[in-house]
This record gives sequence, C-alpha cells and structure tokens, in this order.
Amino acid sequence: MQNNQIFDFLKQYSLIDESEIELYSDRVRDRDDVQVYRCKRSGIIFLSRTDHLDDGHYREKSKFRAEAPSSMDLARALGHDDIQRRTTAYKNLVLKKAWLDIGTGNGAILDAMGPFAARCAGVEPQRLSREYLAERGHEVYGDISEVGDGFEVVSMFHVLEHIPDQLGFLKKVRSRFSSEGTMIVEVPHARDFLLGFVQSEAFRDFTLWSEHLILHTRESLKCLMEQAGFRSVNIQGVQRFPLANHLHWILQGRPGGHNHWSFLRNAQLDAGYESMLQSLDQTDTLVAIAQ
Repeated sequence: MQNNQIFDFLKQYSLIDESEIELYSDRVRDRDDVQVYRCKRSGIIFLSRTDHLDDGHYREKSKFRAEAPSSMDLARALGHDDIQRRTTAYKNLVLKKAWLDIGTGNGAILDAMGPFAARCAGVEPQRLSREYLAERGHEVYGDISEVGDGFEVVSMFHVLEHIPDQLGFLKKVRSRFSSEGTMIVEVPHARDFLLGFVQSEAFRDFTLWSEHLILHTRESLKCLMEQAGFRSVNIQGVQRFPLANHLHWILQGRPGGHNHWSFLRNAQLDAGYESMLQSLDQTDTLVAIAQ
C-alpha cells in the first residue's frame, strides 16, 4: 500500500497485523478505484490509499451553493440532533474559554456553543462555506496554519477521518494550545453495531466512502492522540443514531429511520439503546477528550 499514510501509521505503532488484513470491500460508494481493508485482529477499517485526498481537495469543494443559502439552512436543520447533543455534552468545557472548532462546516456548532465561550473561532477549508461563515460574523480561517496560539479548547467533530496525515495534523493542532488545554475529537467507530454484529451490506455500502480514510477503534484513537503529545486521553462511546434508525437499516436497507420511524423513539428508549451499545463497545461514534 504505497503512499498510504494511514496504513504507515497503523503499521509503525503495531495497531494492525499485516497477516490478518482482509479485503473488506472492493470499492467505496463513490469510487471503484479505492478498496477497503480490515484487520481481523484489531477491527480497524481503512482504505487502500490516501493519495486521492491532496491538500487542495476540500478548498473548492462544497456541498452548498453560494447562490442558494437555503442549502446551508437545510444542512443546519439536518444536523440539529448532533448540534444539540454536542452542546449539552461540551458547553461546560468551552465555558468562558477561547475555543476553536476545526472543520466547522456551516457554523451551526459555533452558533450553539459560541455564547458560552469567551471567544470562538472556526477553521473551514471549503471556500464557499467560509464565506458564508464570515458573512454571519464568525472568526474563521482556511487552514490551521493561519491560526494563532492561545486557544484553550479545540474540537474536531467528524473531521479527523478525512485527514491523511492524522498524526502530523494533531501535532500542529496541539501547538495552537495555551499551556493547558482540552482537545475534543469525535470520529466514526469501526465496531459500529451495523457493521459488526448485524453485518448489514446495505449499511456497509452506504457508509464506506472515499473521504473516510479510516474507521478507528478505541485503541487506535488513543494511540494516535498519545503519539501526538496529548495526555489523560479518555475515550467514550457515543451513539448518534437510535434504535429506529437501526431497525430501518435491518428491515428496509436504507438510511433515515430515525426520522421515518420516529414513532419508535422516545428519550428513555434512545438513552437505553445507547447505554447497551456502549457496554458492548459497538456505538457508531467514538469521542476522545484529552489534555
């Protein structure tokens, strides 16, 4: 696997066993020249290459059109559950502190958590999204290299899996901290219940994507954070999608069950299902909080 920075990292720190690597899928959903591999020993899932994502890949890319701001509004609405969950979980961490969110997208998280922080800023490589954020009055940068130091909290919500040189990037991020700081990293989990226990082919074909270079495990995420210089790394399992979503995948083979079958949801059931998946280490998301 030449020019594969993810594979090189996993091999260097003995997170995978080369003799236990199997072909997990012969393609991803958007490209037939990218394969997916899985280490049977560790459970880590990673792509066959990383060279298809260069430094400029995200700069001109945007899911949204500048002349259609309603696209941004729709994206913000669709991400409401995640924003609400993250605000509840992390608002006390940013309280009265200088906070930087990397890969901030449409800025909904800045709007939600910004009022709790002494200062909030975002890094967003997509040009059109960045222009949208600036128009809304946000402090926003195109690259981590443009950001000064002194931040006390830095967050990356489902961003790290898009970065080929994850170790190098996290080291750069850490250099932007004040002497004491908190890092929050949220990533998709290789041991997702739908991938592991259910082995849903429909979900696998949907979720494997050329821009998700790796699905981490607790072990690989903790190792990465520690090698980047972070300490007191705490890994938590978080379930973004409820039982209704999983039942819809199992019975219908399609996404959106948490909305289509919302009658199968209430707060107690969603929380109980998340708790069960946490006990099995089969949540769809991992969160690392470190110093």
